[in-house]
Amino acid sequence: MATEDDKDLENYKAILRRQEMHWRAQYDFMLNSDRFAVDIGLTALRISLLVNAGAVVALLAFVGQLWDKEPERMADVLSASVPFVWGLISAAVAAGVAYFYQSGVTAKSHHELEKISRASEDIEPQVWIPRLTNLTRLGMLALVMAAYGFFLWGTLRAIDTLAPGVGA
Repeated sequence: MATEDDKDLENYKAILRRQEMHWRAQYDFMLNSDRFAVDIGLTALRISLLVNAGAVVALLAFVGQLWDKEPERMADVLSASVPFVWGLISAAVAAGVAYFYQSGVTAKSHHELEKISRASEDIEPQVWIPRLTNLTRLGMLALVMAAYGFFLWGTLRAIDTLAPGVGA
């Protein structure tokens, strides 16, 4: 026959299991949300690289067509590709910043796991990790948005160069 203490112990164990399941579910949600955010950011980065690089290639192909027909317009068309090149550079730098962001996220996760697996008192808080991830996250966002801005600017400039009066 179970005593009152045994019932209290079983009740306490059940509460701990529920709390563990709750925290595990929250952790899984946070981890998946972070992965989705990273996937969305990488997709935006890839698209910015692709559209700017594609625009440069398209304008270079157009310059090849102008070579014999209208050589005086070649310089104008080439100058219209400058914003696309800047957009490409911006996106490429964003890809490099993304590496540092992921390194910071990995270091933070490693630090958290180390804190859980050992006594918390022994581990020094590392304030540079959240600063690095926040700074690189903002840097990536700014660079990718700049790449899209350069694409928009280049598109308007190309329209104005190729068909004057249409873009105005």
